[in-house]
Amino acid sequence: GGRGARGPRGSFGNLVLSATARRTAAHNLARHAGERMTADLVKNACGMLLMALDDSGWLHALFRPASAVLFDLPHSREAEAEADRIGIFLAAEACYDPKAASRVFR
Repeated sequence: GGRGARGPRGSFGNLVLSATARRTAAHNLARHAGERMTADLVKNACGMLLMALDDSGWLHALFRPASAVLFDLPHSREAEAEADRIGIFLAAEACYDPKAASRVFR
């Protein structure tokens, strides 16, 4: 088939596969996994330090959920938004309609 609004192959199934692959590729291009690993390393070191300083463990018990709310959730949203921006560029470069992917991720 020709290059229609749904993409080079024209089927919705190919659109889903393409959109999913673009999101994965975008996360890899942006190195989100490496950023997450570095952040986890720092959080784990802080948690171990808190456990060493406080035998009761209540500081560590407060630290984990606080770090999730204050760091993990906002960072995750930023990473998803960045991957979406990169994915739109990749879609356009691959001759897919970038707007069509919005139907896939509803």
